[in-house]
Amino acid sequence: MRSTQLLLSGSLALLATLGFVTAVGAAHNAMLLLLFGGFWLGMHSFLGFVRLSSRLDREARLPLLSAEDYDRAVLNRTGQARRTVVDQEK
Repeated sequence: MRSTQLLLSGSLALLATLGFVTAVGAAHNAMLLLLFGGFWLGMHSFLGFVRLSSRLDREARLPLLSAEDYDRAVLNRTGQARRTVVDQEK
């Protein structure tokens, strides 16, 4: 299954690159290969990170926080840090 995904991904990348070359009229040279090779490698890396991150969140059963929940947690944490500093000074 992994090899078919890799073959499909490579084919789509090649077709997109050839489509760009045809649309813009770019020259076929090594710089074009390096440019698009780096672009597609970066896209795969980013999508792999997103997939791994969501899978780890799902397995750890981590809830997604809303902006309000996050702000509340930050305020509580900074308040605790201030109390700790004040308590240590006494």
